[in-house]
Amino acid sequence: MNIRTPLPEIVSSDRAGFALPAAIFALLVVALLVVGGFYLAGQEQRIGQSSERTGQARFLAEDGMNTVLSFRADEGFIDALNDLVIWGDPATFSDEQGDGRWVVDVQRIGNRTYRVESTGEITRGGRLAGAERRLATVARNIAPSIDIDATSIPADAALQTRGTVDVRGNAQIIGLDAGPSQWGGQSGPSCGGAPLENRPGVITTDGSDVETRGSGVITGQPEDYVLQPDVDDPDDFMRFGDLEWDDLVEVARATGKSVPGGNFPGVGPRYTENDVCDTAAPLNWGEPHRQQDREIDDIPYNYAETDCWNYFPIIHIDGDAQMGGGGQAGGRGQGILLVDGDLNMNGGFEFYGMILVRGTIETQGNGNRIIGSVRAQNEANLESSDYAGGSILQYSSCAVTRAQENLSLPPQAVQLVPVGSRMWVDRTAGSG
Repeated sequence: MNIRTPLPEIVSSDRAGFALPAAIFALLVVALLVVGGFYLAGQEQRIGQSSERTGQARFLAEDGMNTVLSFRADEGFIDALNDLVIWGDPATFSDEQGDGRWVVDVQRIGNRTYRVESTGEITRGGRLAGAERRLATVARNIAPSIDIDATSIPADAALQTRGTVDVRGNAQIIGLDAGPSQWGGQSGPSCGGAPLENRPGVITTDGSDVETRGSGVITGQPEDYVLQPDVDDPDDFMRFGDLEWDDLVEVARATGKSVPGGNFPGVGPRYTENDVCDTAAPLNWGEPHRQQDREIDDIPYNYAETDCWNYFPIIHIDGDAQMGGGGQAGGRGQGILLVDGDLNMNGGFEFYGMILVRGTIETQGNGNRIIGSVRAQNEANLESSDYAGGSILQYSSCAVTRAQENLSLPPQAVQLVPVGSRMWVDRTAGSG
């Protein structure tokens, strides 16, 4: 009997191997890591280069700012600063250096205060060019101005002269001290409640006639008028210690306020397109008017809304001057007015401060208002100083002091020093 042993059944299976895909996947991961590494390395390199360029741009900005702040007696820079108007267009300075350049804008924001903004830019380096940093600071010019002491100019009377004084019509010469009513009086914010200092209405030379006719008035304390000996040298009448006439004229010329003689019917404040006081305008003599019914920091006067209220120039007229003549539009100003000739006020002219005249002085018509003090030399001849019509010459120690102590003087050098504790601030992120 044959016994058959059954053969084992063989089942065929088609199973693919996994070694090759695993190897490919591993290679792919390695490739991605290599590519990512190269990418990150490239990014790091570009970031490093960008940081380096940005640092170079910052160094350029710092160098530009330091260069401008280091200017001292550079005449071009002094002239540029003197020509700037407050909150007007800036003066721009620039220089090429290495792979880039710096540009510095200097903008005037106060009488002696400036906003300095420096931009450093990389201009070379192909695709890496264009890095930029912007720094800014506020600096003050601490260099001395033209050295004059206007407080040495005496204001011993409402009018001091060297000849006959004739007051007629409704004209008044008042030596009794009073703060300008436009400024809120002696107790107003401009005068600050300073003590009153009465003066004679007129001081003139021995032998001179002092007359009032019609409703003309001369009043003062301790006397309405005083006669005193004449000076030996007529030039001494306009010499005030170490301060001479020519020193005052120099300031007027340096600030663009020296003009030829002639007719001046409408002097007054001038403004730029941005409503900023235009101190460069020759006929801008400041703003003596203070608008009422407004309050700023609890002060009920807005000082004419601009800094023209605090602009007290020295003005020089080289020759005879005819002022006013236009009623209420006769012109107005404040500061120290120098006239190298005769001064005739024809109506509607107002001036607050001091007027110094080397010839004679006359007033006609109504509306002339001089608040402060007048000094008339009458050196050409000792003709009379006539005050007619409704003119008023009112002594005011406040107006005199404000003019003397707040004169707009040009710097004779430049020394810009940053204010505050930090040298500068970085404005790159906030630049437009």
